[in-house]
Amino acid sequence: QRWSMIHPEWGLNYKLCRLQVFLMLRLRRTALTEMRVELVTSVYVQVYYCRSLALIYIEHTCLQRFFELTTDQKTPAGLRSVLRRLCALYGLWSLNNHMATLYQGNYVSGRRPAELVQMAILALCSELKDDAVALVDVFAPTDFILNSPAGNADGQLYKNMWSAVMQGTQVLERPSWWKEFCSDKPVVGSLRSRL
Repeated sequence: QRWSMIHPEWGLNYKLCRLQVFLMLRLRRTALTEMRVELVTSVYVQVYYCRSLALIYIEHTCLQRFFELTTDQKTPAGLRSVLRRLCALYGLWSLNNHMATLYQGNYVSGRRPAELVQMAILALCSELKDDAVALVDVFAPTDFILNSPAGNADGQLYKNMWSAVMQGTQVLERPSWWKEFCSDKPVVGSLRSRL
């Protein structure tokens, strides 16, 4: 039975079915001892099927929780639309990474599905570019933590830089090595190349 692409569980179900078929075929073909069959089968299963199954499961769980947070009433209304677009972008990116699995399982055929996913990713990226600064502010640590005067979002770059410089110790005093620059200076024009 095929699962609808509307439900993200299709990938898990497909990989579990493939894993079951692979195990049955492997056990039938191998005429080795029982212990050897288990070892060989487990190695093949871990390499080819369990890894992709685990990745699909993790991505599905992340996407599901992300979507739940975007629809949660506790999420500020102004952020919901941006987070939904970001969630859709992650889902499409993940789907694009598993396009080979989709073709293998005959869930899609032809080149049109891959093109649609790629066009949707590009469209979402162009929609999200206007919200890039807000997204960076959401995910990045605050400027207070980074102690970065250039990263403050108040628009007063030079004032922030000047106040950061003036916060240092002994910034208005001469350095201890200032005399080295004042004594034993060569006379201008006395040092000439000998070539």
